Amino acid sequence: IHLVYRREGRFHEGQHTMMELFFKVHTIKMHLPRSISVFFPAKTALKSISPYTLPLALLLKASGADRLCIGNRCQSLNVEAEVEPVKAAQGQFFIAGDSHPELRNEVAEELNKTPYSFEKLLTQGVTDKTVYLVAPPSMPTNETILKTIAQVYELSHERKAFVHLVASYLPYARSDKSQGEFGVAVQGRLVAQLLEAVGMGAITAVRPHAPQSMGFFKVANFVIHSRKTINKYLTTLSSPIELVVSPDAGFQKDATEFAIDLGLPVAIMNKKREISGKSSLVGGAGAEDIAGKAAVVIDDETASGGTLAEVCQYLKEKGATRIVGVVTHLAGSAKKLLNVKGDFVDEMVVTNTLPIPQNIKSGITVLSIAPELAEHIKELENFDPQASAKK
Repeated sequence: IHLVYRREGRFHEGQHTMMELFFKVHTIKMHLPRSISVFFPAKTALKSISPYTLPLALLLKASGADRLCIGNRCQSLNVEAEVEPVKAAQGQFFIAGDSHPELRNEVAEELNKTPYSFEKLLTQGVTDKTVYLVAPPSMPTNETILKTIAQVYELSHERKAFVHLVASYLPYARSDKSQGEFGVAVQGRLVAQLLEAVGMGAITAVRPHAPQSMGFFKVANFVIHSRKTINKYLTTLSSPIELVVSPDAGFQKDATEFAIDLGLPVAIMNKKREISGKSSLVGGAGAEDIAGKAAVVIDDETASGGTLAEVCQYLKEKGATRIVGVVTHLAGSAKKLLNVKGDFVDEMVVTNTLPIPQNIKSGITVLSIAPELAEHIKELENFDPQASAKK
């Protein structure tokens, strides 16, 4: 299979195209071709692809390519090796990142550390030290991921630092199973391979949409669930919550964990999906006696807030006195949910795992996930393997 890369359009579209190239190579690999060769028309094309230093051969090999040709010069990718993470000294670390400065600064403040942009970090002596790179994807997603890959490579390969990626929102976590268009499911795995290929030493994610997607990573990986942050806030409400509601069966396990921590019963809403793909609520187990009660509807993420809005309306029409909608990740504008705020949703609560659009901040309650992340980093930096082994 021969793939020819031709960049067209504006700069950020070139970023998008490069990530799409990696996805396409990896998808083709699933068809078991004898070999995959990638052709660039001329060496000058590479200069306009990205402002970041990218190990192109390394990334193409991680994607599944066997040969790279630039102009008339070709090279086999069989001998390219992954960048090995260094072993960092415990207790010596930096907090850095560009894609979510607010969260980066909050985490650093919790740890009594100086926050660094990537540019300023490069002026520091990071060799043999750990860099916690706070890098959730921002829009456009593919460009942010490519930038993160380049930063990990610079820190691990050029600066010899141990890079621990703090993915407060894990990109492509929905791509964990084979459904729909062929090849979509490989995206989550490919992102893991690209990050590991450039030397990422560990990763911490906040409540990935599909928890099993953490199995894509071979390096040490950790999950922060956000329950501590959310439940702490829920217990401070003037109108006590009396019921935890999962918007669908998929979030049932997580909703049950929230309910156990709060000492409350849990209800699970049920959906009926038509052949056309449209779904509708058909009731919920445990929600029969919602009348006169205050409830919280919890989900891991939302873009438009459509599902949460539908569930909140159903519960209010069944007699609920107060409804609080909660999501860990606000991956959009939550337009549908905000449209019914006041009618069916009394309060909307999100954590700041992703940057919150300024125009909607006044209509929602934003909780900082920084204390939970900082506590996790403290535990890692203070971990004593010998003491742990004795236990």
